Amino acid sequence: MKLIQTNIKPPKTRHFYQVTLWVLLLFISVNLVQAQPINDDCEQAVSIADPTAYCSGRTEFTTVAATDSGYGPSGCWDQVSNDVWFQFVARATGVNIVINGRNIGSTLRSPQASLYFGNCGGTIQELECQTDAVNSGGVSLVENGLVIGATYFIRVSGRGNVAGSFQLCVTNFNPPVTPGQDCRTGAILCDKSAFVVQSLTGSGQLTNEGRGTCLEPNPGSQSEDQSTWLRWTAANNGTLTFDITPLKNGDDIDFALYELPGGIDDCQNKRVLRCNATSCDGPTGLNLTSQDITEDFNCEPGEDRYVSIYRYGSR
Repeated sequence: MKLIQTNIKPPKTRHFYQVTLWVLLLFISVNLVQAQPINDDCEQAVSIADPTAYCSGRTEFTTVAATDSGYGPSGCWDQVSNDVWFQFVARATGVNIVINGRNIGSTLRSPQASLYFGNCGGTIQELECQTDAVNSGGVSLVENGLVIGATYFIRVSGRGNVAGSFQLCVTNFNPPVTPGQDCRTGAILCDKSAFVVQSLTGSGQLTNEGRGTCLEPNPGSQSEDQSTWLRWTAANNGTLTFDITPLKNGDDIDFALYELPGGIDDCQNKRVLRCNATSCDGPTGLNLTSQDITEDFNCEPGEDRYVSIYRYGSR
């Protein structure tokens, strides 16, 4: 009986190995088919249904295994062989596009992105181009003058043909008048629509309008560096909250909220209501949960980059 059992075991063992090998080969084959991005070409661009406030998962998209789409490098790119494509229909006249890679823990080291208008396979025009030449891990671009209802294409790659995963964020908005660098020339907001300030450069003619607030690091020091002013008139009493979100992770934005008691041009008598100058990275503003009305310099325990809600009509 023992001899018979010994003779039966080898065939069973070989059969097990054969089945296992077949299953492994099938699994590898399926993974290889899925590896190439579905938006490898312009004609297969991933459609963003609502571009007014879109943000993908941190590693939702990738350039790994992408091939050359045949359009050649964009104007500011070093080269291209692993580009992927997205498309959206404009709902407003301005757009802000952010590609986050290594700066948020994804794997794309130095992203580069371009915005196009036209037809895939036909005439396509480059409108804006940005590349991460300093290896920050992220890149953003802003373009105004979009035609509402027209289709636009976003193209993403990596410098040096280095591939990786990334996050795509798109904000399609109607931009306000260009903000001024002094209170008296500040842009006037007409509604509560989201918008993008493309860059902050210089401190204007009046370089110390934030003195006496948390924006002044030390008494007598200059309170403004790269500043912009935005003004509005509240339609009625109520509550005010807002978010200020940096275009790129790692940027630090400080702000002060003032009341102009004599009207929208009364900058001389402005009264500070809220102030935040913490160096903690990320979005900042006013929200419903914060209890403090000021956060000063440095990133200290208890600071969350937000200060408490303001109620119009309160004193």
